[in-house]
Amino acid sequence: MANARILVVYYSRTGTTRKVAQSLSAALSCDSEEITEAGSRKGIFGYLRSAVEARRQIPSRIAATVRDPSLYDLVVIGTPVWAWSLSSPVRAYLLANRSKLPAVAHAWRGRQRSGLRPDAGARRQAAP
Repeated sequence: MANARILVVYYSRTGTTRKVAQSLSAALSCDSEEITEAGSRKGIFGYLRSAVEARRQIPSRIAATVRDPSLYDLVVIGTPVWAWSLSSPVRAYLLANRSKLPAVAHAWRGRQRSGLRPDAGARRQAAP
């Protein structure tokens, strides 16, 4: 995808996904945007809330994003894996932007696996 406009969008509870997303964005010389929330997910209660939302496929309340994904050729989604599922902030982003997403690749971060793969079904995966 020579000269493609690429956007890296990510959520990070602990900072690990942020580091990967920033490295990827730098390597690709592309734009990036962090998904943010008003509330905190720190500590054991934040961890438990994250797992419950992920298992129940509950999107969280996220702040409005600045970049319009429809202006890009490819959007790379970075998410931690919570309870074998998308993080709830990324689920909220996908639901809010599903009609605007062009080609999508998702990057994931888990305890044993991490990677990047193209995924045309990422928009559908967000829906409960």
